[in-house]
Amino acid sequence: MGNLLSYSGLTTKVRAMESHLISDSQFRDMAALETVSDAVEYLRHLKAYEGLFSDVDDEKLHRGAIEQRLILSLYQDFAKLYRFSNLTQRKFLDLYFMHFEIDILKKCFRNAMGRNQLDIDLSVFRDFFFKHSSLDLMKLSSSANLHEFIANLEGSIYYDLLIHLEEGTETTLFDYEVHLDLLYFKTIWKVMSKYLNKKSQELLIQCFGSKLDLLNIQWIYRSLKYYHLNSADIYALLIPFHYHLKKGSDCKAGRIRDDG
Repeated sequence: MGNLLSYSGLTTKVRAMESHLISDSQFRDMAALETVSDAVEYLRHLKAYEGLFSDVDDEKLHRGAIEQRLILSLYQDFAKLYRFSNLTQRKFLDLYFMHFEIDILKKCFRNAMGRNQLDIDLSVFRDFFFKHSSLDLMKLSSSANLHEFIANLEGSIYYDLLIHLEEGTETTLFDYEVHLDLLYFKTIWKVMSKYLNKKSQELLIQCFGSKLDLLNIQWIYRSLKYYHLNSADIYALLIPFHYHLKKGSDCKAGRIRDDG
């Protein structure tokens, strides 16, 4: 009963936060606005985003700055749920936080692989990451190039993977993103049994299962269309878990199969 009440309380908190999200009609209102400044001003009057742009000069609110602020609002929502959670729930949320770290890493890779200087202002997220992450965002922000960026990840769970990829002669952005996603899903799947009861694991499988399948379908398509990989190489890139997709006759739809 204790676990039930605990999760019920967290669910109530999530629903209360959801009630402040932008509605379909509000999205249509924003789509009809003529300028970026108008859109920001509109967001300022919504409860979920009030105060988000209060400390930023309107003249500095270019697309990148606005996107960073919106990402920050997502982190703030995570922090609210974290404070509301008990110790057991926080263990899983700590693991889920890996999703935020990888999202930041992907943004940096996209910037660097486009031959741009690593000019993402990670300082916006510094306070949040200081509480939940071992990554040094200020050190990463000072990276002059992709090689230095990866070097500044030394000591993290990402370093060995990324330094190995960097040593490849033709490593692409696709390679970095795929392997980061593989690391995330493998990690969360391997350890979730330590923190979640059987019922919670089943719910997580329902939430992640279809996403895993869709990502595998996406990677198969991209591997064939853009990289012309053979079947063996494509299979090596796939997430080794299946939900509705079938690898063979022994893999039943509706269940996760671990090939790892």
